[in-house]
Amino acid sequence: MMGIPAVSVSDWLIPDVSPKRFPQCDYDFVYMTKKANLKACVSDILNRYDEVREQVDYFRLRTFGEVGGCAEKIMDILDDCIDGRPIRYEKLASASREKVPFDKYRFHVIEGLKREVYYNYKQRSKIVSVLWNVARGTKRVLTGR
Repeated sequence: MMGIPAVSVSDWLIPDVSPKRFPQCDYDFVYMTKKANLKACVSDILNRYDEVREQVDYFRLRTFGEVGGCAEKIMDILDDCIDGRPIRYEKLASASREKVPFDKYRFHVIEGLKREVYYNYKQRSKIVSVLWNVARGTKRVLTGR
């Protein structure tokens, strides 16, 4: 979300639950690596930083609609509510449905489908989980991530 390349180390244990768990990362914009290859992965990202930054920005701008001042507005609204003041911003009107460019529409449909499969089927079905992991591994090999 901040326009910074993200790296996930797949063999580091995360101590947020007992027993500890490995990270679970299914975002296309995150570079997956093992602890032994972390230095090489970060070096590769830094060597191709302009290209990597372009990819990160591409995903960020198509995923988050209000990149910029929304956090400031949210905090102002919370402050107004807590202090009992009237909210200083006008209520947003519902946006009329607009035609979006096909590539943006396709991007959101594919992302929605991936989330649907991941959260509703992969977690519940061993077969879907195996197929998902094979597909993700194949994609990572083909894209070099």
